[in-house]
Amino acid sequence: MVFARISGQLRPEEGRSFDTNDRCHMIFDYILSGAVTVFVTAYLAYALWRPERF
Repeated sequence: MVFARISGQLRPEEGRSFDTNDRCHMIFDYILSGAVTVFVTAYLAYALWRPERF
């Protein structure tokens, strides 16, 4: 939900609801960042177990 700051308080901004397209973009970002995290973790663990290959 989008909020507007008015007189020091947060309230929902009128006229704009949460777009489902924005939600799809965020889900893609979360999946991509999770996949990159798993790949980097696996790569670093392999490098620790087999340092002679690096």
